[in-house]
Amino acid sequence: MATREKHKNLLAKLKESEKIIVKHQALEASLRLSEQRFRATVSSTVDLIWEADSEKNTLQWFGDIDGLLGYSPGEFPHTVKAWSSSIHPDDRSRVSNKVKRILETGEEYYEDYHIKCKDGTYR
Repeated sequence: MATREKHKNLLAKLKESEKIIVKHQALEASLRLSEQRFRATVSSTVDLIWEADSEKNTLQWFGDIDGLLGYSPGEFPHTVKAWSSSIHPDDRSRVSNKVKRILETGEEYYEDYHIKCKDGTYR
């Protein structure tokens, strides 16, 4: 009888695990779809979106930052330093202050500024 009870408990645990796996797979599929939609949206806009990783001091760009600025793919450094030094001097203080404010408050960041292209012009 004890063995039968153990098997019953094991089957119940397996069924519960199966439910968890199915839910996890559905969440992964939803996340993949969301990522596809995001990338399709980004690729159809002229705006650039970036996400900063302050620990690694890097930026992940969504959109063709290299092409937009006249660089070959992967040529424009994806670092906070490269980005900030490429901002037009007239805009740099304003943008820097805005970034500091959003880091403190968590508000959304949207800012227009001029950025230096490879040929030295600004967009």
